Amino acid sequence: MISDRDVIIGIYANVKGRRLSLKVPPAERILGICSSSASVGPSVSFGKSDISTVISNNATLADACATRLGNLIEDENDLTASLEHICSVDGVIGCLAYCDDKLAVCGDVPDLVSSENSDHMVTKILLK
Repeated sequence: MISDRDVIIGIYANVKGRRLSLKVPPAERILGICSSSASVGPSVSFGKSDISTVISNNATLADACATRLGNLIEDENDLTASLEHICSVDGVIGCLAYCDDKLAVCGDVPDLVSSENSDHMVTKILLK
């Protein structure tokens, strides 16, 4: 995405009974934000994270690293090492993951804000 204003990006995972979003500041260059989940959606994940999100100026890299991050996390004990591993990839700006009721963040991640994300606002309805 490229935007001239703040953008709220919903994270489609239930984090301790609340919905979280990223408040992404304006950006003049492409910013890719991609997520992977073992518990939400039809994709196959070899890990156990409820959500693994990666931010990069390269959307393809963000997507690949989100998948890898999700696959690395088997339980909350894997969070720190997995996030640090993905954050060390050249081109990754930051990442976050949620597993076993624990949220961890690494690198430069936009502000996390509580949100009123509604299930009906998931991307699938916007692609009609």
